[in-house]
Amino acid sequence: RVMETLAVLGKPVQLGAVEFIVRAFFPDIPVNHCLTKLLRSYFIVVVQLEDERMWRLLPLDQQYVLSAFAAVGQYSLEALHRRAAEYFAKIRKPEAAWRTIADVQPVLDEINHLKQSGDVLAAARLLDVIDENYLWQWGHYRTLIEQREPLVETLQNPRDQQRNLCRLGVVYRLTGRRGEALA
Repeated sequence: RVMETLAVLGKPVQLGAVEFIVRAFFPDIPVNHCLTKLLRSYFIVVVQLEDERMWRLLPLDQQYVLSAFAAVGQYSLEALHRRAAEYFAKIRKPEAAWRTIADVQPVLDEINHLKQSGDVLAAARLLDVIDENYLWQWGHYRTLIEQREPLVETLQNPRDQQRNLCRLGVVYRLTGRRGEALA
């Protein structure tokens, strides 16, 4: 279960992230002990960032775990992505403290997990919060394009589609992609 959680998270994460997700489904699993066993078996690596230990599943193992996992259900990719989004919502800083891309990274992670859980409307609305006043002003146009393009095909409501396309068009124009902005 710990490997599945690391596979869904898809990046180096703190112990707290793994515990938050695993314990929602399996409260009795000794997460720290499992991580240590996986580390000794060379399934995961530890990344030391500043004074924080981060855990990551190796890419090949991540692909295998994700390919063998149920897409929907009580314990599924969808459920784990939803729980991961909850974790990143829980750890994000208050909006008044957002000064750099690192400050909004938990919001971007939450958006990604919302999209992967199938809640694209919530992802789009959360993206709207950080779009214009943060990412756009800080010049993170590529990040905006990477976040907005997948929403083009997945948003169902015409109003939400229009809002997403308008914001994507502005970023296309700012990055010199005028043909795409007009399309």
